[in-house]
Amino acid sequence: MTNNHLRHIFIIFIIISLSGCAQYSRDMLWENKIKPTPYDAPDHFVRPDRWSDEYVTYAWLGYATVLINFYGTWIITDPVLLDRIGPPVVFDNLFGIKRITQLPLADNELPAVDIVLVSHPHFDHLDLASLRLLNESANYNLVVPALTKDLIGKEIKTSLSSTG
Repeated sequence: MTNNHLRHIFIIFIIISLSGCAQYSRDMLWENKIKPTPYDAPDHFVRPDRWSDEYVTYAWLGYATVLINFYGTWIITDPVLLDRIGPPVVFDNLFGIKRITQLPLADNELPAVDIVLVSHPHFDHLDLASLRLLNESANYNLVVPALTKDLIGKEIKTSLSSTG
């Protein structure tokens, strides 16, 4: 085979690959932006201001997010607190997946969190925009899996530790 033949095969491969990406891009645009997504009111509303520090209390906030009051120490797991989750916020999180239900509490009802636990570094569990939102209201300890520290932006000023 000559270089010319290899070049043509390479170009055909690229065109086939991009056509598959175009379908994926159209599907993602339909699923996330065009098709109406139900955005229901939550089944329950969380009132952490009524929780006693003498007990362990917790509430599911949606997806993998759980708010815990452990005898006065506030913990949140995998915080997803905004309308969309996904890759780092770009163009108002254009590519993020929309929540199906609203967060069952307002931003101003979220207590100052002491510890944030992140289970693994997928963007639907390590939502940087939610970490930034938490960072505005509290100075928390962030616990992430090993080898995840480099994914945390420098603008998130917190005490960072990793497990493993």
